[in-house]
Amino acid sequence: MIDEIDVSVIVPTRSRPDQLAHLLESLAGQTFPRERTEIIVVDDGSPDELKLDTRYFPFHARRLEQTPQGPASARNHGARRARGELLAFVDDDCVVERRWLEHLQSAAHEQADVLFAGCSCNGESTNLFSEVAEGLLVHVENAERSPEGMLTFVASNNMACSRRRFLALKGFDTQYALAAGEDRDFCRRWVAGGGRIARVTDARLLHHHVHDLGSFWRQQYNYGRGAARFHTKGQRTGTALPRTAGYYVRLMIHPLKRRSLSLPRRLMSLPLVALSQVAVAAGFYKERRDRRTGD
Repeated sequence: MIDEIDVSVIVPTRSRPDQLAHLLESLAGQTFPRERTEIIVVDDGSPDELKLDTRYFPFHARRLEQTPQGPASARNHGARRARGELLAFVDDDCVVERRWLEHLQSAAHEQADVLFAGCSCNGESTNLFSEVAEGLLVHVENAERSPEGMLTFVASNNMACSRRRFLALKGFDTQYALAAGEDRDFCRRWVAGGGRIARVTDARLLHHHVHDLGSFWRQQYNYGRGAARFHTKGQRTGTALPRTAGYYVRLMIHPLKRRSLSLPRRLMSLPLVALSQVAVAAGFYKERRDRRTGD
């Protein structure tokens, strides 16, 4: 007899076996009933075989493969093969708290029109690059609320939604080949289709993305490329919203308001925030130029 699956956890991954192992260990400790959960790990073309020993894993678990197409495509692939009505998305460099899945499922019960987002925190507290990157994401999520104060954007590394509605929206746009912009696009289409976005504050995880100067620049540069595609698509559909000078002023100084950081670390964060915007601008204009020239 096949168990009835309520929740399918989708994990896109590529060449990060150690990080994935830590995530799976945290998923194995979830309080949500094991027989009603499945884990779908989608290997996005790892050059070396990704070994996933699920013989002793407490949940139903599967490993899918695809050629390298990016995390948006990997998530869609997992969602199409999922059996649960609730899809929970988490990235391979995260570690979830024990009741993460329980809180998401409880909030999502019979609310198919709501996209639920948990709370993500930086898991690399001694790494200032990682701290600034996570802080920027949180700031942007909060800054992009509607005039009524409703969320309009949340990151894809900690979200859950109805599988039926996800597939009706055709999932993430696979034209976003990088890990940048596909979540903003999906959230925009979710809201435009009459859905809502809500925060589940108890569904917490730690994001263990270890940055150095080079990886921080590349991440922010890729965000710029994704932003260019996002805004171009918004202009075509009439959904683009211009940002004001005040938005950028608040973004540049937001570390000063982060009371969880010491004053020296807040001050040290400011030049990294400025650097991030240089990288975003460089990626934005590179993408725009490539699209104009057809490269």
